[in-house]
Amino acid sequence: AVPKRVGIVVLNTGENSVDCGVIDAANGYAYFGTYTSPGIIVKVALGAGDAPPTRVGATKLLVGENLLYSAAVIDTVNGYAYFGTLTSPVIIVKVALGAGSAPPARIDAVTLSAGENNIYNSVIDTTNGYLYFGTYTSPGIIVKVALGTGPAAPTRVGAVTLNAGENSIGSAVIDVAAGYAYF
Repeated sequence: AVPKRVGIVVLNTGENSVDCGVIDAANGYAYFGTYTSPGIIVKVALGAGDAPPTRVGATKLLVGENLLYSAAVIDTVNGYAYFGTLTSPVIIVKVALGAGSAPPARIDAVTLSAGENNIYNSVIDTTNGYLYFGTYTSPGIIVKVALGTGPAAPTRVGAVTLNAGENSIGSAVIDVAAGYAYF
């Protein structure tokens, strides 16, 4: 079938430049990050069938947690999403999804190490409790972050710098069962 326009949702003033998002299809919500200072996470109800989406609520992040650009991943089992900033170095912010129509809530954050900048992609391994981020740097860097159990803060575990010429990581996929991520 050909795609069709169903409807729109207009976000609140200041909730502009939406540059990343994640979806919890099972519960009917999406979460969008804004490219603003500070960043804002906006929760949107997807709408059943041909019903248009609707804005549910939002949370503004802390000063310095700016420019949510990419690297957003979701852990629907435990009820959290993780958003990366386009700051130097990157900050990974953990957000509680909010049950039902409750708005999302900022939980905590981790600042990555110097040089771990420009993260445009990420993958999540909820089975083992880790996120992996690839940097758009020369050479690229793969950073491992522990999710943090429940409301505990995420923590940086370590990183590997790729070889010369392995630059500007622009995409990522993960095979959790085999234990590998590909960047």
